[in-house]
Amino acid sequence: MPVGELLGRTPRPSRWATGWRALVRWRDWSLPVKLSAVTLVPILIALALGIATIAGQVGRSDGYQRLDRLVALSGQIRTLADGLGRERTQSAAGLTAGTVGGTLELGSARADVDTAIPLYVAAASRAVENEPSLRQARDAAADQLAKLADIRQRASAGQLDPVQAIGEYTDVTTALLALDTALSAGASENVLGGTPAALHDLAVMKEQLSLSQALVSFGIARSSLAPSELDQLRTAELRLADRFTDFKAAASEQQRQEFGAAVTDSAMENRDRLAKTALGEQGTSSTQAFRTLSAQGWTDASTAVITKVGEVANKFGGETSTVSAELVDDASSGAGLLAVLLFGAMVLAVAVVFLITRQLLRSLKVLRASALDVAEKQLPDAVRNIQEGRSQGTDVQPVPVGSDDEIGEVARAFDKVHHQALRLATEQASMRTGYSNVFVNLSRRSQSLVQRQLQLIERLERDEEDADQLATLFQLDHLATRMRRNNENLMVLSGAEPGRRSGQPVSATDVVRAAVSEIEQYQRVTVQNPPPVRLVGYAANDLMRLIAELLDNATAFSAPETQVTVATRLVEDGSFGIDILDKGIGMNEAEVAEANARLTEAPNVDLTTSRRMGLFVVGRLASRHRINVSLHGGKDIVGVRATVSVPADLVMVPAGGDPGPATGPITQRLAPLPPQQPGGLPRRQRPA
Repeated sequence: MPVGELLGRTPRPSRWATGWRALVRWRDWSLPVKLSAVTLVPILIALALGIATIAGQVGRSDGYQRLDRLVALSGQIRTLADGLGRERTQSAAGLTAGTVGGTLELGSARADVDTAIPLYVAAASRAVENEPSLRQARDAAADQLAKLADIRQRASAGQLDPVQAIGEYTDVTTALLALDTALSAGASENVLGGTPAALHDLAVMKEQLSLSQALVSFGIARSSLAPSELDQLRTAELRLADRFTDFKAAASEQQRQEFGAAVTDSAMENRDRLAKTALGEQGTSSTQAFRTLSAQGWTDASTAVITKVGEVANKFGGETSTVSAELVDDASSGAGLLAVLLFGAMVLAVAVVFLITRQLLRSLKVLRASALDVAEKQLPDAVRNIQEGRSQGTDVQPVPVGSDDEIGEVARAFDKVHHQALRLATEQASMRTGYSNVFVNLSRRSQSLVQRQLQLIERLERDEEDADQLATLFQLDHLATRMRRNNENLMVLSGAEPGRRSGQPVSATDVVRAAVSEIEQYQRVTVQNPPPVRLVGYAANDLMRLIAELLDNATAFSAPETQVTVATRLVEDGSFGIDILDKGIGMNEAEVAEANARLTEAPNVDLTTSRRMGLFVVGRLASRHRINVSLHGGKDIVGVRATVSVPADLVMVPAGGDPGPATGPITQRLAPLPPQQPGGLPRRQRPA
């Protein structure tokens, strides 16, 4: 078992557990957090989907960029292969004629090749960046192109025969066409269809046409071809036929029509007839055919077909380049447009959410602040004004929420609740005032009867000489005095002023003695000599009843055999202090705090007033004259000590006169006093 459990300590939950619990209890989230969750979650989802869409569009743009680079490389390969084919034909013709150093046609062809090589190299580098699989074929083509300078040098020096030159140039074009084969496979997209494959077939056809032209031209010049050379020519013608078949399969119907319109059947048939004648397939031997064939006729027929095939390839290549460029532009523009639209939508969504959320939170904040102000200040103040009899209307200040939505409806409903609360408080105050008036009327009637009863008892006391009868009359007199005090307490509860008032200052001795005479167990009260002070007349009677209530509580909650002590003192600040001590059951600290709160707050009449009527009367009387009353108790004090502090403005200290006879312990029965002295309260003297 952990040490904490052995010591009785409750294990603290971890921060992670606390945070997770707060996250799961979403019903307890604050309203801003809930609104943020409601708005941010869809926005984040939309943002994720938008980013995914943009990423897809960017990926599509990258794919089209790759396609455009492959198409560009394919065009450069065709251009370079075309130039190399013409250079091969002119080199073979020059070597056959024995022309050392070349001709103008050969120089022009070499210049075209030299111009095309850098463009090809740049296009190949860009294509390899997007399509690394082309690297091997590009390197192989680069190796063959690197040999071109040596081939030219040896051909110019006469170190190559025509057939060797044709083979050397063919190796270079074959490497280039192998690279074109690889990229045409990678460029086959749905948007381009079979055009890349058709262009590759046209490039191979043009290469085979150029190779056949060079071989046949060499054979016509030599009047024969070696068997290996004839096999090479026959292979070229077979490849040409195969590529033409592949072209018709890969090309669209429109492309086939355009090819047929450019390369007429008559031109192709004328060229094919001459090639078959050279191969000995027209009824004559190959040697006899070469002797009868016209070099110029063969060159014209081959050149016408090669030119037309090149024109068709260039047209298809240009269309393909245009389509790929448009795809790249459209994809890039689409990605940019999507990004702008997403950004604009996000800004608009955030702005709308911010404005609506701010309006909702502001309205709720105003509603909350107004509700708390009404609940904590306006309504309690209004109810206090109503209970204290001050003027208070039932009109309320509306909650400053002017919207017509649900929050505005709640604000108007709260205004109605506020109005109804004030109306009910006013009605209850009116009802309480009515009841108080009834109590006051009943108390005044009862007090009048008790006063007449006291007067009658006093006359009987003056005329009675029998001691036993006089003692009975004293008891009746005391009971009537207590009944008068109860009536006056009822008037205090009702908020009315008692009828007994004195306009002249009264000595502290008379006030304390009169208070003692108001309680039932007056014999148990011991009064220490009060200081020679007087109290103002308008507060003396209320102070007397206040002390009487405290003495009544002290004697009621202490044992009959114990004494209740009244000690008085004059404080240095001029106030008059009275301490009432009993040795009763006492009060704990919580009960003392509650009793002191009732004394200081002087609450209104409620259901608990009947159970603590004495404390209520003391609090009401003390609040009239700013008299401080406090109770002290607890485990360190035997019984309860009540301390009364009369403010200095209610106390009169004579310059040197005696305020009256000092009173000692009151332990005997009360006796009637002579007529009331001017400025004093009725007093009763006790028989010796």
